[in-house]
Amino acid sequence: MKKKEINKELLMKQVTTLEAAKAALKEECDNDESTMDLEAVGKILEEKETDLYLTSLGNVKPIYLNNSDARAGYGFAKANIEMAAEELAAYEKSPWLKKDEIVTLRSRLERLQSTLQQTIKDIRLLVTDGKVTMNNNDRLDMLAGIEEHVEIAGNYLLAIFRETNALIAKRQQQKAREEKLETA
Repeated sequence: MKKKEINKELLMKQVTTLEAAKAALKEECDNDESTMDLEAVGKILEEKETDLYLTSLGNVKPIYLNNSDARAGYGFAKANIEMAAEELAAYEKSPWLKKDEIVTLRSRLERLQSTLQQTIKDIRLLVTDGKVTMNNNDRLDMLAGIEEHVEIAGNYLLAIFRETNALIAKRQQQKAREEKLETA
């Protein structure tokens, strides 16, 4: 029974968040001078999704609900996890990478995704009234550190992409040179 009550409460929070997103979009679209593009709509929905995640945790302390470090840490971690998955799927289909390179790349990206998923769990522990007992200043410092950690992880992810794309480009150029020599 208690689980059903919690689920009902969670659903009500989700409905409220979605209604807020709908109202924000309608308000922007109703403006005569509206210059909202798809990117702006995506950003609003991303913020609402973060709100939905944080409010779905239940007993979030109000001081953390709009904390920029908690929001940024969660948003960046989630985006980096998705980006790693999308790029990995593309690289696995690439004819320019060898099987052992794909295995190494998969291992690196999956390790990074696992770290970021743990980071999201850490954010959840810090923003809710739970088993973590520490004062607000320490929690805020940890959230700032987590946000910085997620930025570093994002830079590492981009470095992996640059490295892999450079390798692919090098092999494509080599193949083009070989084809030019054959036709010459």
